[in-house]
Amino acid sequence: MMKKDKFAALALAVLLAGCSPAQPPAAQGISASSEPSAASAIQLPVETAPEQQREVYQPEEGLTAQETIAAYFDQQYQAYTSLSDIDISGLLDLNQMENRNLLTWLQILNQRRRLLRENDLCYVETEVFPYTILYEEQPEDDRMSFWSSRMETDYDEVYHFRISGEEGRAYPPTFAVNAQHTVFLKREGGIWKIIRHYYPGSVRSLRFAGELTLPSEEEMLAELKLEFSSAQAAQAVATPPGAAPYNAEAAVDYANRYMAKSNSEFYHIGDWQGNCQNFVSQALSHGFGDEMTGEWFGGSGGGSAAWESVNSFWRFAVENGGMGGQVVPSIASAQAGDVMQTRTKGAGDEDEYNHILIVTDGERLLLAQNSPACLVYYSDLVNVQTRIFRPCYLFA
Repeated sequence: MMKKDKFAALALAVLLAGCSPAQPPAAQGISASSEPSAASAIQLPVETAPEQQREVYQPEEGLTAQETIAAYFDQQYQAYTSLSDIDISGLLDLNQMENRNLLTWLQILNQRRRLLRENDLCYVETEVFPYTILYEEQPEDDRMSFWSSRMETDYDEVYHFRISGEEGRAYPPTFAVNAQHTVFLKREGGIWKIIRHYYPGSVRSLRFAGELTLPSEEEMLAELKLEFSSAQAAQAVATPPGAAPYNAEAAVDYANRYMAKSNSEFYHIGDWQGNCQNFVSQALSHGFGDEMTGEWFGGSGGGSAAWESVNSFWRFAVENGGMGGQVVPSIASAQAGDVMQTRTKGAGDEDEYNHILIVTDGERLLLAQNSPACLVYYSDLVNVQTRIFRPCYLFA
């Protein structure tokens, strides 16, 4: 079994190779932001906005560091909900590759969501929900020693905080609701610039891929149509005598209940190392009537490799037949209770995946996850490859 103290010695390898969890204690600090403020950028109607036109947000001199952080999220949320493109480069230190990637990643996100909606391929959220930034005094893990030793640019201020939102709502992926964020800033000519924004999942999204490039509209649309291409309907899998049948509704209920507040009967790896597979394994076990196997098991003291490792789980459940079920060929066929693994495009071995989520709403393609512990729409999964598995039965 893998122990937390064993993870600490491998922090770099784990951080750069897999998902990072989020199990927040009650946030303590200042409420710094809620609903997006009056728009600082003109928003064009989606139907008429030229592909190449971007609105530019220019921060004013005199903004405090916390006001800069608030503007950073506010502008992202305005772009997200309006399906428009707002350039926030004025808030970022563009000497950092992760920040350049962030700008491109946000463009890809908005392009992807807009085309999905225009072509009626899947549900795309555009409603605005309130959120709050709650500042905290201390980091909850080893992030400061890790990042401080690797920063090529000196910083003047660092802030730790969580973003809270409405329960049951999904926000932009960079909000990583419920997880602890850390932002490093420096002051340039009277304006605060963000050097690095760390949150669980940011490394796999923005550091793995090298320099990101924005695809053309034609390339993106072709890719989206391929993702949603019709596949032959999956045949029902009968449960053999003596096997525990999978109750997808029970698994989804568990995921919704324990996504942001962990079940005390199970260990929690922590944000730094990654809790995504442990969380999904718990939900699946509950769907099987709390059954486990000699190879796939977990509890308060730890778990097996198949229980807590994304790739070990796939080998156990799918490749070795340890869990009865079927691979779902297309997201168009996904349904509640299915599990989805993702890998960052261009990162490492094509057979190695670095995150797992569980579908909680098949119609809207809403997924629950840890690392970070929040909901996310399939529409918002940028620059990833996916594979989907539908559990059906388990021999305990």
